[in-house]
Amino acid sequence: MAVASRKRKRRKTRGRLTVADAAELLGSSRQMIYGWIKRGHVPARREGRLLILQYADLKAYLDVLRRAHLEAERIKAGRLTDEEFMQRMFDNDPD
Repeated sequence: MAVASRKRKRRKTRGRLTVADAAELLGSSRQMIYGWIKRGHVPARREGRLLILQYADLKAYLDVLRRAHLEAERIKAGRLTDEEFMQRMFDNDPD
């Protein structure tokens, strides 16, 4: 096993991902992950040339996206008003 491959495996088992690892895991582009980091949706720190994300932070952001998507679907279906949606989003805000 190559040294780089062992390091990547070790990072993943510790709950840490590079941008490339996260993109591969989600089946998306690295540019999308970089955008999330740039906008402050997912925290990351630099280790040498790599940006490292915590798996838990990525999962938390994906949960927020999923919840917002489900609420938007309920609004479209007429089961939730815009006011109820806004109230739920702010009530669930950890800040």
